[in-house]
Amino acid sequence: MKARAFLYSRPTKSGKYTIYFRVTDRGQKKTVAISDIDKSMWDESKCRVKGRTVEAMQINDQIAALEHKAQSVYFEAQSKKIRFSPDAVFEKEKTAARLSDYLLQYAQDLLAAGKASSSVKPRYMADKVKLYKDPLINHLDHIWIQGYSRYCKSIGNNENTTQNNLKIIRTLCNSLMRSGVIQINPFQYVRLRSIKTNKPKLTREELTLIESAVLTPMRSLARDVFMMAVYMRGSRVSSVLQLRWSDIRDQRIYSHSSKTEKDQSISVSVDIRKILDRYNNTTEFVFPYLEGFKADPLTYFNEIKKINARINNQLKAISKKVGITKNVSMHTARHTFASLADKSGLSLVQIQALLEHSSLAMTEIYLRELRQNDELDKATDKVFGNVDGRLN
Repeated sequence: MKARAFLYSRPTKSGKYTIYFRVTDRGQKKTVAISDIDKSMWDESKCRVKGRTVEAMQINDQIAALEHKAQSVYFEAQSKKIRFSPDAVFEKEKTAARLSDYLLQYAQDLLAAGKASSSVKPRYMADKVKLYKDPLINHLDHIWIQGYSRYCKSIGNNENTTQNNLKIIRTLCNSLMRSGVIQINPFQYVRLRSIKTNKPKLTREELTLIESAVLTPMRSLARDVFMMAVYMRGSRVSSVLQLRWSDIRDQRIYSHSSKTEKDQSISVSVDIRKILDRYNNTTEFVFPYLEGFKADPLTYFNEIKKINARINNQLKAISKKVGITKNVSMHTARHTFASLADKSGLSLVQIQALLEHSSLAMTEIYLRELRQNDELDKATDKVFGNVDGRLN
């Protein structure tokens, strides 16, 4: 059996040349057209399109996928001891659903389970996959994964965005493997990684600067939400915005995380009480951002995202006012709490429980990234003999 792409020797009416893919075996052959390109783009020795444009990558991925399928169909025929037919390589599997269909179903399942925030990315991924190439689910393989990675890079996505996209698809594939929809996991030999990013965190002194600043009512509200997130063990913005007065009983805050599906009980400390005393306990929510807002779970989550963006803008203005140059956002509250917990001498197990991480390894990686800048600063101070801000 032979399977290869080639460029037809005669141009089309538009002056371009057609790429064909041909499968031959024992006198039988089947040829299909793939795409039209300029003749200068074709690499005859490699049977591929030259360059790294999106068009070139998509065509080359299609050729690679056809070569892979030809080999798979051929070996399957041999294992079953039946005659291999080149036509079988190009047969469409009408009953198989595409990757985007399963991503949309995955999003629906998450939404039905009350995980509105987690359902957004699979829904977005379904649209993105369609823009690149939407394979039948049982045709999803490492070649498609490599091609999708290159596509993401070509449209300006950074490495972490690309890797997080692929992690969503990998999670879906693991589920489909367990349910028997697919037999081979396309991520079996694919290693996904994340690039370390800067995690801004605040010191106790910087927290005091923010806490003691004289602010307008809107900025004061944003500041209180941020400080509450810090005092509530680095809680996520959604948990703080959805904090109701009915969640506060017997000097404790009872909250539920839609992300981790865990219940949390936090003691009302002196610092938390100072914040609570500034607000009216006759309303539903402690912080009035969501007061009176009624909608379906997905719209509700999107509203929280918009509020989060507004709060982040306020936090940037507050930081500038008090002289903090770090990029402060609501997520900085989580980094800040984790860093302070680490420096206070708590064990890794204790910090894992406080942050509600699923594993010690996750907490260890999280803290390692937070410690990195501190360790480098200390190393630099040793080089220059800088002690307590003074040169020896």
